Amino acid sequence: MTNAQPSWETLEQFNQPDNFFAGKFVLDVPEFIKNTQKSWGGYVYIRLDGVHVHQDDLGEYYREEYTRPDSPFEYDASFNKNGGIFVKAVRFYGDDIGSVFVYDENGKIIKKVEVKESYLPVDKLRDKFIEERKIDIYDKSQVLNVLGLEFDEKPYYHIFVYTAPDSAKLRAFLLNGVTGDFLFEGVAFISPGSTGPFAYQAYKEYLGSMGKKP
Repeated sequence: MTNAQPSWETLEQFNQPDNFFAGKFVLDVPEFIKNTQKSWGGYVYIRLDGVHVHQDDLGEYYREEYTRPDSPFEYDASFNKNGGIFVKAVRFYGDDIGSVFVYDENGKIIKKVEVKESYLPVDKLRDKFIEERKIDIYDKSQVLNVLGLEFDEKPYYHIFVYTAPDSAKLRAFLLNGVTGDFLFEGVAFISPGSTGPFAYQAYKEYLGSMGKKP
């Protein structure tokens, strides 16, 4: 299903200056309620620009998530019962990144929380990985997952890259989370759960290659 009335015209508006939403009630509440009553677990429609919108009534507030099938970015917004935005955040492969903004009832920014502040920004990580490995982490046909995890209180990036279209085998890269510098390459496999255990395994193998123990 398509819908011509998004909460805002483009995803780029999501990254407008802090008080862009001041005084604006950007959610069509009657339409939202009508949609979410159609199915349990939320309602999904596809905008005319190809953005997938997942709407969910969480009781005390409303929530919308905006994604594109070919993009690793997920844009998340929560709205009060009047349709005014009060939280917005961005995720990369399901991992919170950048800034989380909190708004008052009038849509004015009251709090900004930096997520993974010590990590190399993903756009710079992308440039570095393309230059050094010829792999684009924004391309979901090449990359299964990118995780930012801390081990022993140090930040690391874990990048899981497909080896072939129909293969469950993955290349598992371990990178310094601050600089994006390559540390280790191991092997992982697509599993029904998470790639997290393989991230820790790669970290242990990296320590072993350095003559250290986890």
